[in-house]
Amino acid sequence: MSGRLTGKVALITGAARGIGRAQAVRFAEEGADIIALDICGPVDTVVVPPSTPEDLDETAQLMVAAGQNVVTEIVDVRDADQLQRAADRGVEAFGGLDIVCATAGITSRGMATELSTAAWQTMLDINLSGVWRTCKVTAPHLIARGSGSITLVSSIAGLRGLLGVAHYTAAKHGVVGLMRSLANDLAPHGIRVNSVHPTNVDTPLIQNAAVAGAFRPDLDREPTRQEFAEAARTMKHARHPLGATGRCRERLPVSGLRGGALHHCGHAARGCGQYTAIAGRRFRKQAGSETRAPCSRTHLWPRSSPNDHSSETRGVRRWEWCA
Repeated sequence: MSGRLTGKVALITGAARGIGRAQAVRFAEEGADIIALDICGPVDTVVVPPSTPEDLDETAQLMVAAGQNVVTEIVDVRDADQLQRAADRGVEAFGGLDIVCATAGITSRGMATELSTAAWQTMLDINLSGVWRTCKVTAPHLIARGSGSITLVSSIAGLRGLLGVAHYTAAKHGVVGLMRSLANDLAPHGIRVNSVHPTNVDTPLIQNAAVAGAFRPDLDREPTRQEFAEAARTMKHARHPLGATGRCRERLPVSGLRGGALHHCGHAARGCGQYTAIAGRRFRKQAGSETRAPCSRTHLWPRSSPNDHSSETRGVRRWEWCA
C-alpha cells in the first residue's frame, strides 16, 4: 500500500464486520490507527443476526496484522453519552482524530403504511440520528486538529425510492441532507464531509435468511447464495400507477461488490492529501443498480429561446432518464 494515511487516526462505527470492517482494514493498510466501534448485539425490530464481540475482536486482530494500533469499544450510536466517552477515550489513546466514518446501520422491511412505530423510530434513531450523533461527538476533535474528513455511509436508497423499505429510504435520504449541511458548517475548519452510496454489498447485513428471503418470496425455503444473487441483479421495483418508474436492467451480481470494494468510491472522502478540495459530494458504488431506461418526453419551450417568455411555444422531443 501507499501509506497515504500514515500518522492518521480514523474512527469507524459499525466496525465489527461488513463495510465498517472493510474500511478499517483498508485504512490500517494505508497506515492509519483505528478507533473501532460497534454495538455487538441485537437491536429491537431487527431480525438480521447481529454482530458480536467476537466479530469486533476479529476486526482488531486484522488491524494488528496490518501493523497498526487499534482501540475497540462496544457502543450503541443511539446513546450520545456512551458514544462521546468512546470517542474521547480513543482520541486520548492516539493523541487526535483525522477521519470519521459513520457506517453503523441496520436494515428491516415493511411497507410504509404497515410499519410499526417502533420499526420506524428505531431505523431513524440508528441510521440517521446515529450518524448525526457520531458527527456531533467527533467534530470537536477534528476542529482541534485543524482539518479532517467525515464520510457518511448512505445507500442507493439515499438516491431513489426502494420498495418495502420506506423507513430505511427516508433515513438514507436524510443522511444526504445532513452531509450537505455539515459540509457547509465544517468547511471553515478545513473539514470535508461526503457520503457514499453502495448498493447490495456482500456482507452479513444482507447475506442472511431474512433479507435473502425478501428477494425470493416465491420460494418456501431460504434461497441459495446463487438464487439470491440472481434476484439481486435486477432489484425490481413496483410500477407507479401513473406510469413506469423505469425498466429493469441487468445489474452486477451481489458477489461482485464486496465490502472491500467500497474504498474505491470513497478515496475522495478520506484523509488523503490529494483529495483535500472535495467536499459535499455523493460517491456512488451502485454496480448498475441505479441504471434507468431512457424515455421519450415532450417539453414545451418558447419558440425563439428558453429566455423568450412569449406565449408561442413549440414541442421538443428529448430523451431523458425516467425518474
